[in-house]
Amino acid sequence: MPKFLLFSLTLQRKYYTKKILTRKFIIAILALIAALPLSAQISDEIDALIEMQIDSIVSAPQDTIILTPEQTWVLRLQQRVDSVAHAAKTTRVTKRDRRGRRYTQVVPMRFSLGCCVYDLTADSMLYELNGQDMMIPASTQKLFISTAALATHGVRHTFDTTVSANGSYQTDSIGRRFFQGDIYLKGGFDPTLTFADVRAIADAVKSLGVDSIDGRIIVDNRLKRRLMDHHGWMYDRIPLNEEIFITPLSYEEGFTSPDVPRDSIWTTTGRGRYARRVRILPSYRKQRVKHPELYFAQTIYKLLQADSIMFSAEEPFAETADPNLNLGKSLLTLRSPISKVLPRMMKRSSNFYAESMLLNLCPSLAPQQWSYAECRKVVTDMVANTGGRPSEYSIVDGSGLSHSNLCTPRMQISLLRFVRLNKQIYEPLYESLPIAGVDGTISDRMRTGNAYRNVRAKTGTVNGVSTLAGYVTASNGHELAFSIMVNNLGSSTVGRALQNEICNELAR
Repeated sequence: MPKFLLFSLTLQRKYYTKKILTRKFIIAILALIAALPLSAQISDEIDALIEMQIDSIVSAPQDTIILTPEQTWVLRLQQRVDSVAHAAKTTRVTKRDRRGRRYTQVVPMRFSLGCCVYDLTADSMLYELNGQDMMIPASTQKLFISTAALATHGVRHTFDTTVSANGSYQTDSIGRRFFQGDIYLKGGFDPTLTFADVRAIADAVKSLGVDSIDGRIIVDNRLKRRLMDHHGWMYDRIPLNEEIFITPLSYEEGFTSPDVPRDSIWTTTGRGRYARRVRILPSYRKQRVKHPELYFAQTIYKLLQADSIMFSAEEPFAETADPNLNLGKSLLTLRSPISKVLPRMMKRSSNFYAESMLLNLCPSLAPQQWSYAECRKVVTDMVANTGGRPSEYSIVDGSGLSHSNLCTPRMQISLLRFVRLNKQIYEPLYESLPIAGVDGTISDRMRTGNAYRNVRAKTGTVNGVSTLAGYVTASNGHELAFSIMVNNLGSSTVGRALQNEICNELAR
């Protein structure tokens, strides 16, 4: 029997329910087959099959595909997200014709959208739109850095800052003791240091018990890097007052502190015969420090000077990159755990904290083994361990300010899934993520609807880019991971509105 006849005779009801073939069309095909000139035996067999097929169609007019509640929920979620995603690609604009009459026209939006939604409970991809497209992640880059830090060092890892003294006690001609040697400061890229920590270091130097030091305060600055030269940052796209230098030693996030003793200056008050010269303290103005490591040492020098401890050197503070540096005896070590760094880095999206954490990723901070390339390699190795392809990810910096950072929405999903499967990483990272409508960078977003207090996600915003990636719990109790990346935007407001709407649909 010809193959097309067998195919026609074995048509099942599923073709009818999927609307591939209508009922009348099936019956017409079967009738056509019955009219073909065939042998008597074959004709009888065909007639029997035709009657069976027609009876099955006619006797079951209510035939439908029965879906489980879980399948129904998946289909509806996919439809809602897809509807929001495609509706955002067009907008209505009002124009005027040659006669001045207004009319509305639907025009396409020029931005690029990549979206992936993954069901962590069912371990399956629910929705994907342009999931393999390489896009700029902006500050969602911090998810990769924090995950790499937790996976490599663990939650108990600390950022260490050490002050030490290399020298000995001497006695001058009138019998007074003084310390002959240098004070060394060694940083570990701790971004949480404040003026109070600098005060503690000054007190540690004061504990030497002398009122004179024949030496200098020297900063071990062998790991210093200038971001502008290596990170692909675009000068015209860097936010005002962003980092230019990240060094192993800085405090107040590289800004000046109002608590540092200021030198008084001479000025003139009054006019004419009432004019007089007076000394005043200049008003404080917060500004970015170009060399934070020297500002750190200068602050300690001023605090010790205020405590009547003098330095005999003409230049009391300096920096060094000597590979054979001997730091001497440790006086104090300040330690800041990752759990102290993560909340500000993630909730407030601090670029300074993110860059500091990236530069701390190298397994060893020894100058001979440390390099920026090694720090980035730790992140790329972690990406490979998540099950993603390294070709889908390109890291340039830790903050996400560079437009040279690239990844795919699917790669971010692989990362979020990897985090969820590792409890020691998931718990601290999840707690550090901003909560919709409550805190962090999404405190003023999704304040109503099912996404309120439900979505925990990291935002990303740079010129022309708006991204959002994180976790949300659906109405059926399933935990979802999502990545929404919008590039080539004219306004970040459009991207945020789209992300808010998708998150509300996911939480329904």
